[in-house]
Amino acid sequence: MRQQCSVLVVDDEADIRLLTRMQLEVDDHFTVIGEAADGLHAVRLAGELQPDAILLDLLMPNMSGMEALPLILDAAPDAVVVVVSALPAEVHEDGASFLGAAAYITKERLADAAAVLRPLCCTP
Repeated sequence: MRQQCSVLVVDDEADIRLLTRMQLEVDDHFTVIGEAADGLHAVRLAGELQPDAILLDLLMPNMSGMEALPLILDAAPDAVVVVVSALPAEVHEDGASFLGAAAYITKERLADAAAVLRPLCCTP
């Protein structure tokens, strides 16, 4: 684990990406190093940037988060992936966990993203 955690934010909604970036960057533990709007771009950026953590939306064009998740973990095997979705956890949490997600949060809890990520990828 690192003192500062690099994060890739993946969501098809630009407003959500911006909000997430702003929420994380007020915390000294995080630096957002990239953003992607779909699963295909997320896989490419994960491989190029090798982030410590990835916040991954599920419902996106071109390739869903569930389709992208194993490819992302192949491209960036040391990354921690936290799934962020508008869907309730009981809908996809088990499937996301099975595919390698470290955690699942709903978009209504997006403000908690830093608190969820901190113990997964940052040193105290």
